Amino acid sequence: FVYDPAKAARLLKEAGYAGQRIVLMANKNERDTYETAVIAQSMLQAAGLNVDLEIVEWATQLDRYSKGNYQMQSFSYSARYDPALAYSAVIGSKDVRPNRIWDNAEAEDLLRKLVAT
Repeated sequence: FVYDPAKAARLLKEAGYAGQRIVLMANKNERDTYETAVIAQSMLQAAGLNVDLEIVEWATQLDRYSKGNYQMQSFSYSARYDPALAYSAVIGSKDVRPNRIWDNAEAEDLLRKLVAT
């Protein structure tokens, strides 16, 4: 990927983004994820996104992640060397597990096939 804020700004305009506030949550407990959040905020703002950092305690961030109560997070996962485990962490029904990121029936079906394989 090439970092191209001008192209990103153009695509955002085409997509109808009108400057809505986006909150990027992070904590200072893990230095790497905090620094990643600061860098990401800067890069997103350069592209024209209205991104604010919300710094919270780790326990608060984990609670909000578990409940799916966030817009964006700078967050780390432990290693999952099996692709089925990696995708299981993000694919699924938000009604069943609110912290799932991609609630898509087709993706869930593919994940079931991957697990079976």
